[in-house]
Amino acid sequence: MQFLLTLRSALSYLFVLWNACFWRCCCFLFILFFLLTASKSISAQSTLPPSIKDYWIDMNKWQKPIVPMSSIEPPPKRIENKYHFHLLKQAVPLQFNIRPMLISKLPQKKLYGNYIKAGMGNYFTSYAEAFFNNKRSEKYNYGIHVKHLAARTGKVDEQNSGNSQNELNFTYKYFIKKNVLSGSMDLQQNQVHFYGYKPFTTIIPPKDQILQRFHLLNAQVGYSNKPSMNKNSFELGIGYHYLADRYQAREQEVELQVQDYTTINPFQQLSFKTTTSISKRSDSEGHLNRRLAQMEVAYQLANDKIKLQFGGKVATHNDTLGRIPQWNIYPKLYFSWNTWKNKLNFYLGLEGGMQKRLLRKMIHENPFLAANVNLSHTNQLWESFAGIQTQLSSPLNWKAKASYGRYQNLHFFINDSHNPAKFLIQYETQTVPVFQVMNEIGLSFKKFRTSLKTEFFQYHLQTLAAAWHRPLLTNTLSFTYRYKDKLSIQSSLYHLSGITAFDINKSASIDFQDVIDLGVQIDYAFSTNWSIFFKGNNLLAQPYQRFLCYDVRTTELLGGVSFAF
Repeated sequence: MQFLLTLRSALSYLFVLWNACFWRCCCFLFILFFLLTASKSISAQSTLPPSIKDYWIDMNKWQKPIVPMSSIEPPPKRIENKYHFHLLKQAVPLQFNIRPMLISKLPQKKLYGNYIKAGMGNYFTSYAEAFFNNKRSEKYNYGIHVKHLAARTGKVDEQNSGNSQNELNFTYKYFIKKNVLSGSMDLQQNQVHFYGYKPFTTIIPPKDQILQRFHLLNAQVGYSNKPSMNKNSFELGIGYHYLADRYQAREQEVELQVQDYTTINPFQQLSFKTTTSISKRSDSEGHLNRRLAQMEVAYQLANDKIKLQFGGKVATHNDTLGRIPQWNIYPKLYFSWNTWKNKLNFYLGLEGGMQKRLLRKMIHENPFLAANVNLSHTNQLWESFAGIQTQLSSPLNWKAKASYGRYQNLHFFINDSHNPAKFLIQYETQTVPVFQVMNEIGLSFKKFRTSLKTEFFQYHLQTLAAAWHRPLLTNTLSFTYRYKDKLSIQSSLYHLSGITAFDINKSASIDFQDVIDLGVQIDYAFSTNWSIFFKGNNLLAQPYQRFLCYDVRTTELLGGVSFAF
């Protein structure tokens, strides 16, 4: 029994000692953890108050556990525990010397400035095209473009309706501080046949007898400076153009263009534009020297919401048709308003001017012209317009415009009575009111883009029965899809309606059927250098005519390979 009491007292004493040591250790660890945490927090601060007040840390005395009294007296030795607490002081600098982090330059993606394309298609079509451009440069840019596209046969009598296009183009730009010097040269040789003879004769003419070939040279040099605040923006361009056909038609033109924009302050700008054209046109019946000069001055007042521009234009010429005065004055008014967080823009205006008509521009519209056609500039007396541009949402945009104007010497194409396979240019002798409406809506995503554009034209003619060979309605649906850097699909659907021509044999007007032409181009890259392409025109195989007696080819297919380097 005495042994049990002794053992009980010993265990009670050990329990008291264990509790005291345990709580003291816990307290010590807690205080140590608190001091270390406070030290790190102080060192992480960027700034400190001007002074730090002294703080007292008051520790409660340990509470003695209540245990049964033991019969064994504890040792008389008294143990005093002393605790010393030291706040760690660390000076925190109030100013920092920050060294910017150097960002290593990422390797630039290899730039392929050159590529060659070649292919073949039906109608004995051959195709070759090459682009050669310089790589990255801060001092200059240059490029060379070569193209050949020829279809040996066509819709009518095999080779009698063949055509070809050959082009060599060179462009160059040289950068001198804030100035840019530019130059370009373009050589073209285009070939067509007058194959519109089918309704008027049963005799098939030799292909060389109906061959037409055009040689065209365009050369331009220019100077411009980069616009900056409170400085002038100046542009100067000089061009030379030469045209010669397989017969006796020749045309030369020297063109001078000057543009100057003077910024008065961030809200006001004064602009000055002038163009001068001196040309000489010759044919089997003689030659004619022509000149046209126009000068425009405008003042602009604008901020981030409203833009107002007003001024005028003066034009002089020496055309011989006699229906247009040699000197003409035109208005220049424009107003626009941005609203709805700059996503909605309303605009309206009034303007006019002389529209230059040269032989090379007419051939671009209709390559089947006869010799010695009459040429006259079109006088746009005035045109009023109003429109809207809006970004309805991030991918959706919409444009609409309506205009009404009055024109003199408006031109149209009509078959030649002596040779119906060729065309003459016929002019309306009276002033022609013209009403136009344009509507375009588009969707644009990262990989997909599409747009639909519609244009409507109305001509109020006085002496002509119809607007020969001019469409009254056009619709263009475009579609583009890109998948990574591998696949590209582009498609366009064209629709022309309201085309009327004058039939020489019947002495009556003929309404064309609607023109519907679907074109698709697909490019697939199976490596960084090599790719293949496919192109198709008139995939719906519509036997339509754009000009009277000239049937276009049905489905045209072209495929080939491209190499970039």
